[in-house]
Amino acid sequence: MITKQDRLNLAHALVFQAVTDLHDILQPEKTHDELISVLIDLVHMGHHMEVTCVNTAHHDDSGLSPAPHLGTHNAGWAIDLWPLNSLKHEDYMDASTHNFRVFLQDIAKCKYYYQTGLVGDGADSAENFTAAGPKAFQDDGGAHVHIGVHPTK
Repeated sequence: MITKQDRLNLAHALVFQAVTDLHDILQPEKTHDELISVLIDLVHMGHHMEVTCVNTAHHDDSGLSPAPHLGTHNAGWAIDLWPLNSLKHEDYMDASTHNFRVFLQDIAKCKYYYQTGLVGDGADSAENFTAAGPKAFQDDGGAHVHIGVHPTK
């Protein structure tokens, strides 16, 4: 079970582009525990991430998946982000690097992993789709990595 302290600790291990995303991470009604668990796993694997969109600021994507809307932002099952080289804002990892592909592979190792969306700035290269695995899809919008989760593996 994810505690309030787990969410606070995670918030200190991420970089946020908007305060609304920080608030979403801290509120269980905005982000399911499974999503928080995946992010904690990635932090424990040594990854740094800049959050670009969680729930509140994201357009309504609930129509992309039938109830309970797994992998969608508005139902609290997804996050958009970009891996970083450090915990410094905008120290973005180059999408053409081995480390970026390791990040994508590590996402798929997480217990509650459901899907990975890739778009922009080289994230959606053939090499990255291969690294992300069969549950990867071409996302849309600005450059980001979409992580969708579900309650069981």
